[in-house]
Amino acid sequence: MLSPTANFTFNILANRDAFQQLADEGICLTPDVPIGERTATSKGNRVFRVEAPAGPFEVVYDAHVEVPRPARARRGARR
Repeated sequence: MLSPTANFTFNILANRDAFQQLADEGICLTPDVPIGERTATSKGNRVFRVEAPAGPFEVVYDAHVEVPRPARARRGARR
């Protein structure tokens, strides 16, 4: 018997840590299925789970991540 659904775990979410700030993110699933739990793995990776029906399935993920960089010293500047 073939299963009418399949379970997926996606590890594509941007990290949240002291080195970068997640300003915004979006997940679009086609067909539109509910997103199961979002968890952080033991290594700190954010993942989400879905149960998708048999057939074509598409995931679109976008994120706006801000990464603060220290100011660069100007050439010739005295210290």
